Amino acid sequence: FGMAAPRGALIEGVLRGGPAARAGVKPGDVLLGIGATPVNDPIAMLNVAAGLAPGAKAVLRLLRRGENLSITVSVGRRPKPQPARE
Repeated sequence: FGMAAPRGALIEGVLRGGPAARAGVKPGDVLLGIGATPVNDPIAMLNVAAGLAPGAKAVLRLLRRGENLSITVSVGRRPKPQPARE
């Protein structure tokens, strides 16, 4: 990814039609921070995202193909887990 040191969380997938997709987040982006809080690994990403209130605005700092981006996203509610099918 052209980074001097590994950091951030790789976005592997984006929920179609979800808040991140509507804001322009794409698979392959590396999330470097949420607001002023750095994201150094996927666990940090989950911890910071869990503290965001639905309806709030959050600025995501991303790395995409070597370019730094800031994208504002409207925080949504986490979808309910679907029951496993047998």
